[in-house]
Amino acid sequence: MADVRMRPRFRRAVPCDPDAVLASIAELVGDPHSAIEGRVFDSSAVLRPESSSLRFWSPQLQLSVERREGEGSLLLGLFGPHPTIWSLFVALYVAAGFLGTMGALFGYAQWILDRPATALWTVPAAGALAAITYVVARTGRRLGSDQTRLLYDAVNARMDALCAQATVPSSAP
Repeated sequence: MADVRMRPRFRRAVPCDPDAVLASIAELVGDPHSAIEGRVFDSSAVLRPESSSLRFWSPQLQLSVERREGEGSLLLGLFGPHPTIWSLFVALYVAAGFLGTMGALFGYAQWILDRPATALWTVPAAGALAAITYVVARTGRRLGSDQTRLLYDAVNARMDALCAQATVPSSAP
């Protein structure tokens, strides 16, 4: 079955302090040879492909780092489009819902009053708007899948390297 989530997520336990995790992500973002850019904040980061490869459908990765009970950190990732694009899709879904609800109510009122219930045609039109919005969002997700994989693999490689450093015992006398 296909994954129907519009904004895929992932979780990863990291056996390091949250500050070390964020410092490692900051190194990734600050590397001039990296194909990834972004910003690192106090307990989170936002990563995206480099500016030269950004497209309308390019994803961004929102990372949140939480301290785990006992030891280490929990890295939470959320992929999605740029916030303005995400807001556009949400607005289109809200518009479809509003159009369908108002059309159904007005059409029902027309029907009760024994008038032609022409407003009921807005219900399938609203459904079509929602379906078209969904198909466009899925298409954008598919077009950005290579960049999504790039972001995911870069973060995982960075965390693998960080975990390898954390598990290697110190050779200090």
